[in-house]
Amino acid sequence: MKTACYYSLFFLLIVTLQSCSNSEKKEINTLLDTRIKSFEQKNIDLYSECIYKEYNENIDGEKIYKDGVIKNFKINISPFDEITFIKSEREIYINGNNAKVVIKTSVSLSIKDKKSIYNTTEKINLSKTNSQWKIVKESKLDLFRGYVFGER
Repeated sequence: MKTACYYSLFFLLIVTLQSCSNSEKKEINTLLDTRIKSFEQKNIDLYSECIYKEYNENIDGEKIYKDGVIKNFKINISPFDEITFIKSEREIYINGNNAKVVIKTSVSLSIKDKKSIYNTTEKINLSKTNSQWKIVKESKLDLFRGYVFGER
């Protein structure tokens, strides 16, 4: 009888943890979908909503804050008439209020009548603050370099 009770509690714990994990992944996927939409719509405000307000990253000895990430976004999207994310395969690893996401992405880019497809792998770090997932470390996505040189 005791053993059956322990198995029942264990099963309930596993189901609860799995449910929490699925809920967290759903929230993260919603954030990532919003990020994609911001690129495709070239919407700076929408992109800004995805970035943690206290964003602070050290790149080659230089501190990058949220305004720097927004500036890079503007530079990244400005040359293109159209940006379309064709494929986005995500692997999400959650550890408490932090998450790492690896995204294999194919992006269709066009300038006037010239199109290019850019395949890349992005790594993004997220943190959950005030019950919301936000980007705390953005990928090094460079759409123009991918368009011009066709890097993979």
